[in-house]
Amino acid sequence: MIKKSNKKNFATYVVKTGDTVVENTEDIVNIFNDFFVNVGPNLAKDITKWEKDDKTFNFAIENNNSMFLGGVCESEVLEVVRKSKNKKSTDRNSIDMTLIKQVINSILQPFTYICNKSFQTGTFPENMKIAKVIPIYKNGDKHMVSNYRPVSLLPQFSKILEKLFVKRLDDYIDKYRILNDHQYGFRKNRSTSLAVMEFAENIATAVDQKQHTVGVFIDLRKAFDTIDHSILLRKCEMYGIRGVTQNWLKSYLQNRSQYVSIGNTNSQLRNVTCGVPQGSVLGPKLFILYLNDIFMASSKLKFTIFADDTNLLYSGVNMKQILEIVEKELSKLKKWFDVNKLSLNEDKQNLWFLVVLGEVMI
Repeated sequence: MIKKSNKKNFATYVVKTGDTVVENTEDIVNIFNDFFVNVGPNLAKDITKWEKDDKTFNFAIENNNSMFLGGVCESEVLEVVRKSKNKKSTDRNSIDMTLIKQVINSILQPFTYICNKSFQTGTFPENMKIAKVIPIYKNGDKHMVSNYRPVSLLPQFSKILEKLFVKRLDDYIDKYRILNDHQYGFRKNRSTSLAVMEFAENIATAVDQKQHTVGVFIDLRKAFDTIDHSILLRKCEMYGIRGVTQNWLKSYLQNRSQYVSIGNTNSQLRNVTCGVPQGSVLGPKLFILYLNDIFMASSKLKFTIFADDTNLLYSGVNMKQILEIVEKELSKLKKWFDVNKLSLNEDKQNLWFLVVLGEVMI
């Protein structure tokens, strides 16, 4: 028999700056919440600011078509609920998906009406924008809030409405081929395995052609937390997500709030001013739309992207020339990241060389 662990996922006290120690749970939950909501804004402060918006980095390709939000029927709502996983985690209203499945037939008609009203008016319900956040320990000193990651539990009804929107968004993206073919993650038929295969094939091709290959692996810091809403909405408009659909998306992103919950103690509500909603269904889709035009920042590097992992390759015969080109192209990419307010984790950047013709380099 396996005994259940009594190990807590949160620290019994938090070490703040200096030697100050906080043991009161009510203070602890607020410290956690303050830290989590400020991660994105604090990273944005350290990003290089350009004197004006560089139009050469406004890469989102304008799509003359527009996305429309079609109506929702009761059978579609039932299908979404049926396919949802029976997770035990509860939202701020102490509701889990199992309970939703038990009562959905009784509330189907009014909830379907709410979904349709939301799409028709371009308004996301305010009560669906409050997240319950649980701090989960990662590693390091357990008394430091920076060593915890937030797990956001959104209202169950919010997830259903998001899935209805995502279905329409996916259909639109696929129909007009909005996303780059070299972008993987959060897409149907675009698995990690396919990304690895593409990456390996590019290397194999270079080896066959007796070329050197330089690979660069880029890591972003808290990528989902630093998405700028105004930039995201501008890009979505370029892709054809405009009008009522744009209003719905704007309503979805704005005026969101969260609180941290530890045991029976909850923090005060704090507003979330940037980033895509953690724990959401729609958030990852918005992130890959945000990142989509990075492919146009360099015409020479070969990109393979899976979610927020950006992998680059460049091959050639002359190693000195290769390094000069890679350095120049990486400067362009750095500016793209700055303009789009994404923070590079420079401590984790990796650069490696695949060398053929008998040479060995490090």
